[in-house]
Amino acid sequence: MESVVVGGVRITFERVGSGPVVVLVGGTGLPPVAWQLSGLCSGLVEAGFEVVTYAARGVAPSDAPPAPYAMADLAGDLAGLMDHLEVRDAAVVGYSLGSFTAELLARIRPDLVGALVLMAGAGPLTGVVDAVLEAEAELIALLGHLPPAFAALQTLLSTLAPSVLRDDGEQVAAWRELLGGMEGVWASPDGEAGQSAASLGWLRDADV
Repeated sequence: MESVVVGGVRITFERVGSGPVVVLVGGTGLPPVAWQLSGLCSGLVEAGFEVVTYAARGVAPSDAPPAPYAMADLAGDLAGLMDHLEVRDAAVVGYSLGSFTAELLARIRPDLVGALVLMAGAGPLTGVVDAVLEAEAELIALLGHLPPAFAALQTLLSTLAPSVLRDDGEQVAAWRELLGGMEGVWASPDGEAGQSAASLGWLRDADV
């Protein structure tokens, strides 16, 4: 992977294919390789697109500056990367935390975004979601990180449909295996704490 320094933070990235540009923005702790494992990256390249993936601040091998982070930091990193690549009017696809990043990017730098796809984005802050956020914040405060089993459970509950969680044990097992292989994605404990703080701030901001 190549890298660029944006505002003092080294961001690693990869671009493959040729054609109209699609930028894939990962969720909390999601390494760029996850897009390849999902098949989305190769599918877009085969369909005639150029695909840009990157490791957001906090995710190895990018830098993890001291926590906490704000969504403005993550969106600013993405804007700086796209400026470096001279990308304009791109299709920006965000997943989870990446959808928050993509949404804010479209607000602050509309010249960079031609189309926007938000997956698992922010909806109403329900009592259950708020309880999960509270548990995550407490665990990080106590331990300095989320236990891998809790992080995996959180991803399962926020990614898979209730019907899949209830009835499709094979798919749940496949996701658990994938998530188990993604331990060690953080560049440092600051990365996990920083991204968690950015997500928490965004979801609890009544003005978003």
